[in-house]
Amino acid sequence: MGRSVSEVLSRAEGDLSEGNYDDALRGFLAVIQAAPRFPRARLRVADTLLNVGQKKRAAGVYRALSWHYLRTGQPLLGLVAAKMVIALDPSYQDLLDILAELYSAESDRL
Repeated sequence: MGRSVSEVLSRAEGDLSEGNYDDALRGFLAVIQAAPRFPRARLRVADTLLNVGQKKRAAGVYRALSWHYLRTGQPLLGLVAAKMVIALDPSYQDLLDILAELYSAESDRL
């Protein structure tokens, strides 16, 4: 990749906002390949899929991200992804229940 990860991410964000979804998706995937642990790019892949009408695939990505973030102790990112899953498919309400249980006052994670 000739450009920095931040430059590629910035361009992909611009492509997404301009409706250039194929270019945006390519850019976000390039960021993921270059910086696999960069969370925003993975969320933006799901956002891009949602924008092109691939709700089921987007929900799958959000769901996988939610579980990943919850398991790795990143509750805010887990909540963001879980809320998107539930907005797309309310049958996944259990994600919020698990999030609440993991980070409740009685939890050893706090």
